[in-house]
Amino acid sequence: MVNKAPEQALFDDLFKASTSFKYSTYDHLPLGTEKATYPFVNIGEVQFVPMVTVGSIQGSLSLTVHIWGDAKQRKRVSDMMNTLFLCAANLETVGDYRVQFRYNSSTIRLLDDTSVPNSILKHGMLELEYRLLGGR
Repeated sequence: MVNKAPEQALFDDLFKASTSFKYSTYDHLPLGTEKATYPFVNIGEVQFVPMVTVGSIQGSLSLTVHIWGDAKQRKRVSDMMNTLFLCAANLETVGDYRVQFRYNSSTIRLLDDTSVPNSILKHGMLELEYRLLGGR
């Protein structure tokens, strides 16, 4: 049996954590036909940079989490970002892999987004970085 890839394990664990907080959570930006309401979470881009070692998988993992809200939901978006950041920082394993959260490389950003005509959205971004220490 093949283990789940490290980046997929991280994605799955953060997706599960977001839904456990009862956040509307997507693995993509919702289409207009999906009738998504603000605020919502989009578990976004992942990256795994492997490091060659004898006998184990190591390297670095990164994942971007997007939180979207309307102009009046700044505090709600900020609270959701904080909750997910603290949850992510406390992960010691993802799937079958041991990880170490990298505080000094992770970031929290909250931006105004005007890409939708006649609206201002709040766009929270978590850039989460981990060191992959190997399998359990």
